Amino acid sequence: MMRLALLLLLGVPVAGCTANASAEYAELAIGRADPVPDTQCVPLPLLPGAKIIEDLSLGAGISAQVFATPDAIDITLGGTTTAEHRLLSHDQVYDQYAERILVTTPDGASHTVILVSPCDAD
Repeated sequence: MMRLALLLLLGVPVAGCTANASAEYAELAIGRADPVPDTQCVPLPLLPGAKIIEDLSLGAGISAQVFATPDAIDITLGGTTTAEHRLLSHDQVYDQYAERILVTTPDGASHTVILVSPCDAD
């Protein structure tokens, strides 16, 4: 009887560890749209205290830094002649988001950077 009670007590916490109890993430695809769309998918944290910092190379000398917390997604593009910065909320990204950002690199070439959520929507 003691063994059965111990198994029941140990089984309760394990029963709560299902896929539904795992961390939730939104996601954002970031990349260049030229010559063909080429994106990288970045998972975005939704749980309190979580954060993600990603430094991405988008090609053609363009880079992106993504700093994401449960409160906001901060995206800064580098390697361009103008400072490009976006601050997005998780509500924007979680409910689908798409943006094209026209940038120019120091060599004078024009490129289109795309932000798309969810990742498979690109």
